[in-house]
Amino acid sequence: MSNKNSEKPEIVSSFREFFGNNIALAPVDVWSKSRKVMQPYFTNKQRYKIITQLINQYVDDLEKHVDGPQVNLAESLRSLFFSIITKSFPFRYLATLIQDDKNQGRDDLAFSNALVTIAAGDDTTSATTVFFLLTMAMFPEIQDKLYEEIYDLCGDDREPEISDIQKLPYLDQVLKEIQRRFTTLPIIFRKITEDAKINDVIYPAGTALLLSLANVHLDPALYPNPYQFNPDNFSPENVANRPKGSFVPFSAGPRNCIGMQIALVVMKQFIVSSLRSFSFHTTLKMEDIDLKIGFVSHNKSGCPVSLRKRKKNRLL
Repeated sequence: MSNKNSEKPEIVSSFREFFGNNIALAPVDVWSKSRKVMQPYFTNKQRYKIITQLINQYVDDLEKHVDGPQVNLAESLRSLFFSIITKSFPFRYLATLIQDDKNQGRDDLAFSNALVTIAAGDDTTSATTVFFLLTMAMFPEIQDKLYEEIYDLCGDDREPEISDIQKLPYLDQVLKEIQRRFTTLPIIFRKITEDAKINDVIYPAGTALLLSLANVHLDPALYPNPYQFNPDNFSPENVANRPKGSFVPFSAGPRNCIGMQIALVVMKQFIVSSLRSFSFHTTLKMEDIDLKIGFVSHNKSGCPVSLRKRKKNRLL
């Protein structure tokens, strides 16, 4: 989507009354300023130490569930990602921004942006991680292949680091397939600010569009057998044969998710740390997953899994 079609339609104005002109809802002029101000927070690598510590503490705590009955991890995962966001957020920096807003006559724009960052960040990452753990528990052969990749990189010698996650191509394929099969951000809104032609239909300026990202990810013209879970959908060869815009888990264009990179880092670090320590199992089947569709999609039954301790060696 171009910069010219980055405006939000009037339908979102009612949400602004409750959530303010935050980066997700604001008109383009306010959004562009907020994004520029907030970008350093999402690219600050000093946060990674805190992220790693919180994830390791959570993974260590999972030991109590080893060889026990199924436990629903949905709420504890939500709490983990909430902690990661709130404990790594620079609140001293936020206080300065709030004071600047007041000095310039704005209505606590920075505070509104902080709230939407926390609300959206922990919800989407925890929902995606739930789908990841459930799917790995349903497909143990894929889980084991992913474990082999992690073990070959880290071995028994050291704990995985943030820098390791860029060296795991199969992890990237599997996570992308999770995001395709279970699109946690199912729809987005846009208002066309100039005439646009889409699929041979001309939409006049001012048209409000509801765009289904989930429908894109389940289009059989793009993904054969779209309801089948298949990480090979994101092999280099298959990716090269699909058009740009066929995979948009974080929206697309200039108003895509500002936290996309840090969300991927957090989820991949959690996956590497947890799969290195445990194997996950579940009595659920793929057809048992029942989606609760809202601004973010969730599995209605949460994340019921059981855990077994990894012996930390190669399986083959």
